[in-house]
Amino acid sequence: RSIPSMIHVMTLMGVIFYVYAIMGYQLFHEHDPTHWRSLGISLLTLFRVVTLEDWTDVMYTAMDFHHLSWIYFVSFVVLGTFVVINLFIAVVINNLDEAKAERLAELQGPVTQKEILQDLRETQIALKRLEARLERTAGENVLPLSKVLKG
Repeated sequence: RSIPSMIHVMTLMGVIFYVYAIMGYQLFHEHDPTHWRSLGISLLTLFRVVTLEDWTDVMYTAMDFHHLSWIYFVSFVVLGTFVVINLFIAVVINNLDEAKAERLAELQGPVTQKEILQDLRETQIALKRLEARLERTAGENVLPLSKVLKG
C-alpha cells in the first residue's frame, strides 16, 4: 500500500541526485577529479554527502576553487537529508496510521443480524450452564435463573 508513495519519494530523490550530480560534475570535475570525474562517481559522492559521511571534506576541497561552493553542498544536505529522508519516513508512518485506522473501523463496524443472533445463542447457552451449576450447588431452595430473570 505504501509502495506507490515510496516510489514517488524515491523518484523525487533520484531527480534531485541526478540534477546535483550533473551540477557537481560541471562545477568541480576539473579541480577535484577524485570526487567528480564522472556522473557515477558524482552520484557516489552525493550519496556520501547525503549520509553526512565526511561531507565537509568534499565541500572544503571544492571551496578551495569556488568560494561559494558551500551553497551547493548545504542546499543538497538540506534537501537530501532533512527534507527527502523525512518525507520518506512520513510516507511510511502515514500509511501505517491509515492501515491502523482501517483495521479499527473494521473492528468497530456495524454488527450484522447473524452475528447478533450468534451472540444471543452463546449467551443463552452460558445462562443455561450457570443455572444448572447453581441448581447443583444450592439444591432446591433456589429459584431457577430463568424465573429470577423474568421477575
